[in-house]
This record gives sequence, structure tokens and C-alpha cells, in this order.
Amino acid sequence: MTRILLLPALLLLFIFGASHQSLAQSASISTSKSGKTVTPSVTPFKQGLMMRNGVVVEINNDVITPIQETRRMPNGTTVTPDGVVVTRRGDEIKMLEGDRVDVNGVFAKTPVIINESTVVTGDTAALRNELNMAQHLQTRLDLLQRKRELLEQKNALLEKAVQSKTKSKELQKVDADLAKVQKQLTQMEKK
Repeated sequence: MTRILLLPALLLLFIFGASHQSLAQSASISTSKSGKTVTPSVTPFKQGLMMRNGVVVEINNDVITPIQETRRMPNGTTVTPDGVVVTRRGDEIKMLEGDRVDVNGVFAKTPVIINESTVVTGDTAALRNELNMAQHLQTRLDLLQRKRELLEQKNALLEKAVQSKTKSKELQKVDADLAKVQKQLTQMEKK
């Protein structure tokens, strides 16, 4: 019974996918991200080490130079050129974009604002139609699954009824539920 109902559903999925594949090819979706370091204070960072564009740089007033060797700060903190900060207690912290170590060796995280945008180009109506058709097909498959479950339940109740030769209230309820599902399927086919 299950195979009989699943075969038409799979056939519908195959036909749906093959006939509408060309529509989806005319549209595309792309995502882009960009980031900007935000200074938490009003005055910009004037002196110390900072991770900038993936490189640890030394900032001394307006002069910015990448560091070439490990720097040891007055409080015992060390900063490597690849952005690993080792505190005087031995904790290791990997610097991220905007993180900084001041001239005294105090590590500070700087928030980074990341802007993310999604752009849909091409025939977006085709995508919308595909989505609507997929939702319609999913609803139909859900109803067919429910119908299969009700038919299996009805079959079990009919086997019981044949043995006891009576029609139970459970069987009447399953018949009513089955009629509702069939009505919904019929309405969907008219659309």
C-alpha cells in the first residue's frame, strides 16, 4: 500500500523538478560581507599594537608599521607578528580584527561591525513561482501521507470489524477523517 502511494508522489517530484529547472537557472542569489572596525572611544587609538586587515601593526601617533618580531610590553605581555598575545600569566589570546594592546601591555577587544547583504538578481518571479509550486506540492504530499495513515488505520479496524461483525465508532471516525482529507485533495487538484 505504501509503495503504491509513494510511487506517484516521487513521479510528481521528478516531473516538477524537470519541467521547472530552466526557470530557476535564470535567477541567482549572492551574499557579501564587509567589516569595519569601530573605536569605542571618541579619541582614536594613538599608540600601541593593533590587528588591522589581518596584520599586527604598531601605531605611533599617525605612523602605522607592521611588526616583524615578537614585542614584549612593560607588564610582561608579549605579542607575536601573527597576532598571538601571551599575557604575563601565560594565557594565549588570538587577536582578531580591531583588537589592540596598548603601550603598557593591556589587551582590549574592539567590536567589529559586519555588514551582510543578500542580492537576488534575474527573474525573481520564477523563483517565487517555484517556491509556491514546491509549497503546494509539499502540502499535497502531506495530505497523501495522512490519507495513507488513515487508510492503514481503517484497514486494521475493518479487520477487527470482520472478526466481530460490527461497525465500531472508531471506524466511523476514521471514515469521517478520510472523507475530509479526500475533500482537501480534491480542492487542491481544482486549483
